[in-house]
Amino acid sequence: MLKVKKGDTALNLFSKYEFRKAAQEFLSKYTESLRELDRTRKGAISKLAQAEAKLKSAQARSAVEERQLTELKEQLGKCVIKASRPGLVVYGAGGETRYWRDEEQIREGASVREGQTVLTIPDMRKMCIKVKIHESYIKKIQKGQLVRITPDSFPERKLEGKVSQVGVLPDSENSWLNPDMKVYRTTISIEGQHDWIRPGMSTKVQIVARRCPCPSSGGESAQ
Repeated sequence: MLKVKKGDTALNLFSKYEFRKAAQEFLSKYTESLRELDRTRKGAISKLAQAEAKLKSAQARSAVEERQLTELKEQLGKCVIKASRPGLVVYGAGGETRYWRDEEQIREGASVREGQTVLTIPDMRKMCIKVKIHESYIKKIQKGQLVRITPDSFPERKLEGKVSQVGVLPDSENSWLNPDMKVYRTTISIEGQHDWIRPGMSTKVQIVARRCPCPSSGGESAQ
C-alpha cells in the first residue's frame, strides 16, 4: 500500500512538473531542429545553384575552347603549303625587298600578316627585268624597244629583250627618301629561255631608244 502511494505521488509530481518541463525542452529542440533543417535546406539550395552556375560557366568556356581548338587545327592544316607546279621557290613577291612597317623578312619563325605573299614560284620561261627610269628620260622609252642586257653574275653572256611595259605614274616606293626624284617603273621581257637565270639577279640594261646611221660601217648605233 505504501509503495502504491509513493508511485502515485511520483506520478503526480512528474505529471505536474517534470513532464511539462521535459515537453517544453523536447518542443524547443524540435523547433530548433526544424529551423536547422530549413537553414540546411536553404544552404543546400544555394550551393546547388552555385554549382549549377559554375557548371554552366565551365560548359561555356569548354565550348569556346573547343571552337578555338577546331580553328587552330584548321589553321595548322593550312600551314602546309603545297606547290601547284614544279619550279624554283622564291621568298616573298619574287625577290622584292619591300616590307610593311614592323614586318619581318620572310624566314623560319617569322610572323606573317593576312594577304602577305610568302612564297612564289616564278615561271622561268618568262623572265623579266624591272628598272626605274628617271623622268628626264621616260619620254624616250616606248613599248617594244630593243634592250641589251648584261647580267652582273655572267657579264660574258649577253642577252636581248624588249620593253614590255612603261609606268604611267611615278613610282612612290621610295618617294619619302627623295620626294623630288621622280622615276617610272619599266618592265623589260627577256627574249628566249635561259636556265641559268635566277630571280633577283642584278643586270645592266641598255635600251635602244633611237637608231642612227653609222658612217664608218654603214650600220646603225643605239642611242
